[in-house]
Amino acid sequence: MTDFLHRHTLHLTPLSPLHLGTGEDYEPTNYIIAENALYAFDPAQAELDPAQRNKLLGVAKSGDIQQIQKYFADNPDPFRAAAHSISSVSPALASEYHKSLGKVAQREQRGNLVFNRLNIERTATNPHNHTPLIPGSALKGCLRTALMEMRSEKQPPATFRLNTPLKEKREQLRYEEDLLGSFATDLLRLVKPADLNASGDIATHICYATNHKKKNIIGKDGRPVAGKGVTGRRETIQHGQYRAFHGDITLQHLDLSHKPHLKDAAKKLPAAHSLDLAALARAANTYHLRRFAREAALLSERGLVDPAWLKSTQQLIDQLKPALDAGSHILLRLGKNGGAESKTIDGYAQIKIMAGKGQKPTFEAQTKTVWLAADDDKSTSGLLPFGWVLIEIDAGDTNPALKNWCDNNSAHLKTAADLQQQLAAAQAEQHERSAAAQAANAARAAAAAAQAA
Repeated sequence: MTDFLHRHTLHLTPLSPLHLGTGEDYEPTNYIIAENALYAFDPAQAELDPAQRNKLLGVAKSGDIQQIQKYFADNPDPFRAAAHSISSVSPALASEYHKSLGKVAQREQRGNLVFNRLNIERTATNPHNHTPLIPGSALKGCLRTALMEMRSEKQPPATFRLNTPLKEKREQLRYEEDLLGSFATDLLRLVKPADLNASGDIATHICYATNHKKKNIIGKDGRPVAGKGVTGRRETIQHGQYRAFHGDITLQHLDLSHKPHLKDAAKKLPAAHSLDLAALARAANTYHLRRFAREAALLSERGLVDPAWLKSTQQLIDQLKPALDAGSHILLRLGKNGGAESKTIDGYAQIKIMAGKGQKPTFEAQTKTVWLAADDDKSTSGLLPFGWVLIEIDAGDTNPALKNWCDNNSAHLKTAADLQQQLAAAQAEQHERSAAAQAANAARAAAAAAQAA
């Protein structure tokens, strides 16, 4: 009898900075930046003496955001000790924090003041232990898009027209159902990836997401025209962490050997009763290898990418080509700022390109800009793309090529390891102080009780 469920173990290694947004931000009332490190905390968990507590309550009651921000920045020690996570911060972003914290960023016409909140977009985390995770839905979405592109090459749409406005969504959904089935008959209904959890301490880094033109456009002043996107601040999972995440993916097999009586079975069951994970992996690799090659050529031509990273990563992909072709490894593009090309189908993409103020947007097959991770928002070289990861399926004891790549691309992780040690030391010191204070209070209470007796 065929097994009803086929479970496989996945190990994920980030090849470039990775950000999977959840819509949540770090805000100045739950983090501080000190010595190029971000300490995230719950203010209620900080151990404050009576004077500190009363001052914090007074500032909070005032409702003055400037004063609240200034209080946390001026009294970092108890909140650093209460931090549940720590991230390295680019020096430029740390400088921006200290220069603009609590200052007025804009004055509205009615006289209202808008303060610089310095929000930082958080990556997805486990709410119980605050460690980063990789949502299973992100993996499934990548597999789905790759499978659709593979099937679209064999089954082109009958009525689909390039540059059709997005309001023709019904036509697109109909084509998607033609390729993969409806809600009930969708092939990916049989694929159930779990969230990938951290294998240990995960190094995260706060950096900028900078926007750059794909073509080198020279303005009237003779200088290159920069990208027009708003520079973002992102928490990213750092690359070079060998098998940083692990989890399971389960493939369901519909065993119909007992020939159940189902009315309209074609409308209630997927056309295929089982899926091959290796075949899905090969489809994903075909999809993403094309895009990696195109992006590598573009970034290299524009001089934007870190050449050492690009060379070593290309060598790694070449070394792992047999495993990628066999479907035991998967190259994926996950998360935000990976480019719309990594979420659409070649030949049928309709990417919305915003025009100037008062002008209608256009729909193109390619984006005109690229988003890159940078430690300085003014940098135009030595940058890294977002979101490239390598997944191993049912991996063995070790992967020499991948381990060697991580060893050669992990110099930046030493800072994160030092920060983790500093945080652990600060928390241990705080614990000792708390224990000593509790012991002293207990001794005083015992002495008072003895005297009363």
